[in-house]
Amino acid sequence: MKFSNSSTGPWSDYETYSGTKTAWDMNDISFGGNANQGTKTVYVRLIDDNNNETTTEISDSIIFDSINPTSSANPVG
Repeated sequence: MKFSNSSTGPWSDYETYSGTKTAWDMNDISFGGNANQGTKTVYVRLIDDNNNETTTEISDSIIFDSINPTSSANPVG
């Protein structure tokens, strides 16, 4: 499997299939990311033992929001 922050790449190197991916930076420009706030999508392409790559990628999205919330409400204690 290989990963990208963009459906058009660039893509990471292939790695052995795993149910999880550690240390992936959705902002990394090396793989099509950016530091903008908002929806981030990670794309995955798979390859089989005969080196046949999937023609479409699998993707999933998350909202990137690094701004601390503010509130004018007075908490009741």
